[in-house]
Amino acid sequence: MGERVYLDQNVLMAILKNERPGLMDHIKCFKEDAVVFPYSPAHIEEVAIIPRECEDATLAGERVNENLQLIEEISDRWEYLPALGDVGPSRLAQEDPRECMKRVVDGYDLTLSAEEIERFQMSFKSAAAFEQVQQEFGTNLLAGPGVPLHENIRNDIGIEVKRVSNLTEAMLFADSKVQDGLARKLWNYPSWNLDTLPKGDDLLACHKTREVVVNLVLAYLEEIGYRADDFDKYRSRMHDVSHAIYACAASVFVTGDKRYRQRVKATYHFLQIPTRVLSSDEFLACTSLA
Repeated sequence: MGERVYLDQNVLMAILKNERPGLMDHIKCFKEDAVVFPYSPAHIEEVAIIPRECEDATLAGERVNENLQLIEEISDRWEYLPALGDVGPSRLAQEDPRECMKRVVDGYDLTLSAEEIERFQMSFKSAAAFEQVQQEFGTNLLAGPGVPLHENIRNDIGIEVKRVSNLTEAMLFADSKVQDGLARKLWNYPSWNLDTLPKGDDLLACHKTREVVVNLVLAYLEEIGYRADDFDKYRSRMHDVSHAIYACAASVFVTGDKRYRQRVKATYHFLQIPTRVLSSDEFLACTSLA
């Protein structure tokens, strides 16, 4: 088995919608050279959203099927899965995407709960979002100075969004204020500090740890406003984190989302994860993954 390339869901959607001419042929050429394109439960969780967003049940079923068929065709059923238990790296196994879909649907209450948690956490992006969510919860809290809104966190650290967003992915965590803010965030993780946070091979060796650490760093980038998305993309952010976690096990991660790509590049650079993060155009320009 050769190199492994992890495609973001937006890349698969671009293929389905015929938005990227030549992309499917490019993938097939790489597959002839034994390159593998694994999918993950994160892809299936995004497919499972379709029936919620499409009122026509027949049309929704057709869209689900075409997504699963494409995933199967590209991946040849190779899939990244979490480790069995609390230790060990991600697993690579062959499984029909429809089997994974059954598990996702059976446990969809967990997905809905995770979405609500993500929505609450992302509501701290602004006073308006915070107060909207609080009112839906039936509380009357106002987003005053004592509430840890992202703006308040940045002000406390002394971080300006425009300044940090102009830092390259490689230079972001070399900034003293960015380091200081992350050090404060790590106070919630007694076993870790800036020196002991798992990185590189240590991080790749444990899928469970990687879930926590990659989510932690990406959440921090949202707090400091590093090329961040709006509040209403909370669901997308949840799936983006999952894709970034699974993509660590691949040689290359391809995504069509520019801001997300920049955040993942910064995260991987800081955590010493060797996975190359490419745009669809960059991937199409590749003749070799070496």
